Amino acid sequence: MPTIRVLIVEDDVVMRAALRSILRKDGYEVDAAESGEEALVLLRDADYDLLITDLRLPGISGLDVLRTVKETGANIGMIMITAYASADSAVMAMKAGADDYLPKPFELPEIRLAVRKVLEKRNLLPRTNLCTSN
Repeated sequence: MPTIRVLIVEDDVVMRAALRSILRKDGYEVDAAESGEEALVLLRDADYDLLITDLRLPGISGLDVLRTVKETGANIGMIMITAYASADSAVMAMKAGADDYLPKPFELPEIRLAVRKVLEKRNLLPRTNLCTSN
């Protein structure tokens, strides 16, 4: 299976490091940016399969990063994370191209499941049956 590349855009150093560590342990190749501007440079210079971005970033917002990526037509999965969750921001994120929206704080299984679902949807991972019946 080819390496799956993930870009994390998060201005909080602790959250950025935690997400990077979790996803690397799960076998993904992970890069990280602390601003929307830095993310757009990385996205221009490399191909990513998944983008995880915070909503509120210094400078260019995570929402603007999503919109910019969507405008390019790139086939990249996108997950919005935010500590400032609201129905309005969730709708805006989905309209901007987000495949999923996770309010902070979230548990490790939640982010792992969101990542897996988005990658499966993009046909980058084999589909799994997440429901079991006994």
